[in-house]
Amino acid sequence: MRIHTLALLAILVEPASGFVAPSNFRPRTIAIASAAAPEDVVEVGIPPEFIAMEGTSYPNLQEKTDPLLDTEQYPLGSLPGTVSHGSLLVLNAWARTASPTGASTAAAILERLEQEVEAGNKDTDLSVMHYSVVAHAWAKSDHHEAGLQAEQVLNEMIERSKEHPSLAPNRVIFNCVIHAWSRQGNTEQAEAVFERMKADPTIDVETGDYNALLSAYARQGNARKAEGVLKDMLDSKVEPDIISYNCILDSWRQDDETGAAERAESILGTLQSNFDNGESDIRPNGRSYSCVVSAYIKTGRPDSVAQAERLLSLAEDRGLARDSYLYNSVLDAWAMSGDVDAAIKAEAILNDMEKAKSVNTVSYNTVIKAWKLSTHKDAAQRAEALLNRMEQLHKEDYTLDVGPDVYTYTSVIQCYTKHNETGSASKAVSLLNRMVDACRAGNDDLKPNTITVNVVLDALAKTGDRASAEKAKEMLSMFQVSSESCCDKVNLNTVSFTSVIDAFAKSGLPDAAQKAEEIFEAMEAEYAGGNSEAKPNTRSFNTLMNAWVQTGLQGSVQRAEKLLLRMEEEYANGNENVRPDVVSFSIVMNG
Repeated sequence: MRIHTLALLAILVEPASGFVAPSNFRPRTIAIASAAAPEDVVEVGIPPEFIAMEGTSYPNLQEKTDPLLDTEQYPLGSLPGTVSHGSLLVLNAWARTASPTGASTAAAILERLEQEVEAGNKDTDLSVMHYSVVAHAWAKSDHHEAGLQAEQVLNEMIERSKEHPSLAPNRVIFNCVIHAWSRQGNTEQAEAVFERMKADPTIDVETGDYNALLSAYARQGNARKAEGVLKDMLDSKVEPDIISYNCILDSWRQDDETGAAERAESILGTLQSNFDNGESDIRPNGRSYSCVVSAYIKTGRPDSVAQAERLLSLAEDRGLARDSYLYNSVLDAWAMSGDVDAAIKAEAILNDMEKAKSVNTVSYNTVIKAWKLSTHKDAAQRAEALLNRMEQLHKEDYTLDVGPDVYTYTSVIQCYTKHNETGSASKAVSLLNRMVDACRAGNDDLKPNTITVNVVLDALAKTGDRASAEKAKEMLSMFQVSSESCCDKVNLNTVSFTSVIDAFAKSGLPDAAQKAEEIFEAMEAEYAGGNSEAKPNTRSFNTLMNAWVQTGLQGSVQRAEKLLLRMEEEYANGNENVRPDVVSFSIVMNG
């Protein structure tokens, strides 16, 4: 690879500066684009070692899993080789669910395999890949302790390698652990794991390893730190690739430093110039231009759409006209532009993209996002029409990557609930039920998450009728106690419980306050049981006090006042979450 090192080092020391559009620049209308809200961060991708397993699908995954964990059917030490030999594919299938349930199940399977080895079962396979896939499962799970769990897998393997040298760690598992910490935004731990890998004399650190760390800083938006890692690469004679530089560009996209967009474009310009002049084999791609477009969008400046179209024009001139990352960023520029007709313009571009078959899920999601931000009266109907189009196109041609996901449904639900129109709550519930049904049928892309459920609960609370309050309680109970995999991405929090309390406060039911208090007590029990996200706060207390005052029953105001006194006492004892505010006192005074 030809790299002009001095030119690349110059990138790392050049200060952020203003960018002046060339004199021959002319704003233009996009004739065709492939769009969508750009992904959150440049991903370094799954380890190549996992690719061979990615095509394996287990429609009866639980049936494949049960024998591995059934100590009654197979007591410890007796697991047949016919069962254990397929364990790696089963582990990977659980990892692909990208859920806490998948990660914890994979961890349980690994523990069983370890027990079999300890019991002397010669038919049990246990390799570095088993540990790597479990660490990978934690990285993809979005569990709040994913990084810690993944690193524990690494530490356990290192400990076992003292007796079983074949289990010595390699680059793959280190990268999985770095990725797990990265997704949690903990760059300090990601860097610490990276340093452990560098210190291992059996591992030659490569470009992909540095990219894993660069991705962590890109996710955090720490551009200066990312550039320091790139400089370390060059100093260590490790050649960066386009992923390395895209991580740098993406870190500037997310950085809040003044001039970040101009800095990103300056780096992109140097990369492009080096390639055009033959000084480097690293050619910027659509993702590179997409990061710079997104950096301009983030500024919120009035010229962000013009900047996006200008960069698209430059990319088209260099043969990057059909790159989805870039077009998705341009659509996002329209969605975020604040233009009164932004959604209409974005959908017109989407129609052209459909004809060219350059659309993907992100493309539709971005236009739906534009409708969500729109003030048009028929925004929700237009958004749902796009959702239906996605599902129809996906049925007609499975090769098209246009299947709706949780973001699609959640955005359409938000479109309906935005203005609290008549029937919006009912529509929101219906869409959530469609998600759950599809998930039960095997579509893991439509697993509802906490945001989805909270949006629906809030819509039910705003309706202010008895049926909605009972429906909200029913929904809360379902996601609180269900062990179904379709519910495992919903972690009920303070907002969830408070919305249901509010639903009863507005319901007019004779026993509304008592039911509201039951929900409040359930929230306290949830928090006491270890769910730190369900801690009652000032709004929770205020909503419950309001429920009591609204009943008008004898003693209701006194009950509300007791709650206010409890807030004052807890606040005095150090609970900042329940500090009484003006609303707290007003509710009791009005009562």
